[in-house]
Amino acid sequence: MSTKLLVAIDFSPLSLRAVQYAVEFVRGSSRTIDLLHVTQDPLPAHAASHAPAELLDQIREGEQSRATKELEAVIGTIPELHRGKQIVRRGPAAETICDEAGKGYDLVVVSTHGRTGLSQFFIGSVAERVVRLAPVPVLVVR
Repeated sequence: MSTKLLVAIDFSPLSLRAVQYAVEFVRGSSRTIDLLHVTQDPLPAHAASHAPAELLDQIREGEQSRATKELEAVIGTIPELHRGKQIVRRGPAAETICDEAGKGYDLVVVSTHGRTGLSQFFIGSVAERVVRLAPVPVLVVR
């Protein structure tokens, strides 16, 4: 039986709904829920290569701080018994989620916008890539 869940969130209403699904999933158990937010580099690679390192560090620290504050607010909605860690990582979303999932989690919970057809082809789907790449089962909330 699962003891540790990882919920990947981007702070959209759909990802916040995934948190609530996870809470319902663990209700009545001693399982914990860790929240993961993945940040992207704030500038495209070609722009970042020309930006001063100090500026990039300030931007990244600001993004990390903002994400940490938002995670604190979201984790406050989880019953105390089920609260786990708040994790902020930087990198490609799907790969970063899967890397984190391999660190002792029994289930990953992600949300999806439910795009299909050409919009999914052009936009890509983090949830779909997580389902394909994750080393553990994935619950997709639509």
